[in-house]
Amino acid sequence: MNNIWKVCYEGGFYRQKGRGGTEIPVNSIFEWNGCIWHISALYACGKGIVADFCIEVNQQKLKNFFTKYEQYRDREHTLSNELRREIEAENPLSLDFRASLTVNGKKLRSEHGCSVSWISSDILYSDMENTEESENVVSHYNLDKEKSWLLYRCSFPWTTARKPAIKSIKLNLSANCVSIGGISFENPAVNDVIKFTHPITKKEHTMTVLEYEQQELAEKAFAHGEYLFPRHHWAMVYTLEPDIPDTKMYISDIQQNEQPKRTPHMPYEPQSDYSVSIGIIGGADGPTAIFASARKNGNSHIALSALHFEPVSHVQWKMTFREKLSGDIEINLLPNE
Repeated sequence: MNNIWKVCYEGGFYRQKGRGGTEIPVNSIFEWNGCIWHISALYACGKGIVADFCIEVNQQKLKNFFTKYEQYRDREHTLSNELRREIEAENPLSLDFRASLTVNGKKLRSEHGCSVSWISSDILYSDMENTEESENVVSHYNLDKEKSWLLYRCSFPWTTARKPAIKSIKLNLSANCVSIGGISFENPAVNDVIKFTHPITKKEHTMTVLEYEQQELAEKAFAHGEYLFPRHHWAMVYTLEPDIPDTKMYISDIQQNEQPKRTPHMPYEPQSDYSVSIGIIGGADGPTAIFASARKNGNSHIALSALHFEPVSHVQWKMTFREKLSGDIEINLLPNE
């Protein structure tokens, strides 16, 4: 293990080249977003300031997560969009947030960052091991190795031409929205009414299907002469009462798009799958209504199924909600209070 501790602005956890930053001890511990955060020090570098966030992971949640999804460890490439979203949402080692620092009254936004994790020996699988980088961080900050940790390093560029004389530092944390799965339903018909409860607000909502039809995209929708793309899909137009913005809730097909195929150059040359996902419609981040936008009006919403080479008769739809589970927080790091 490398016993020389140096933190550089662009080094991340993995390589440290150039002059290290000047350490600014802060020794701050606070609770936010269901976790306990430790910030022992910041590092003032020539280009900006670096912060290390050491976040305690709930041991029981992590153990339950590993147990629940152990069967999928070696089958990641076969997972459905729905299962991928479920695993990501439940993973205690995945924390989605935005951080900024206010130095001498001027706000610094994070330019880049990286993360590693430390998993305690009683949870770690026999074929897994913690990295040298996580060992360095845990040892340097004297963190309890019987606990599990998320270790984030973020770099914030100065807003001034030169490194300022630091008088005050405040940390602002804001949680990003997370995906929360809702109900599933199959093959709706026009005028169908589906009632559901919002998983966070617990409000009752009613979904009404206005249009539901099978469509085929025009060949010119994909301007690529070397590959054939699937073009068959289902389009659904619906309303919600009370309404929910598209940024807060979407409906998508649980199946993935079929992959493009290379166009044969010779008459008997077999077609081959193109191993790049289609990101135009029906993707894991929600449907994009670029081909059906003209049919949307008023408070209606549009959902598009996955793309297929041949028409399909069965589609299973899934509601997904996007919500912030924690409020923003401001922590005074320097001077300490």
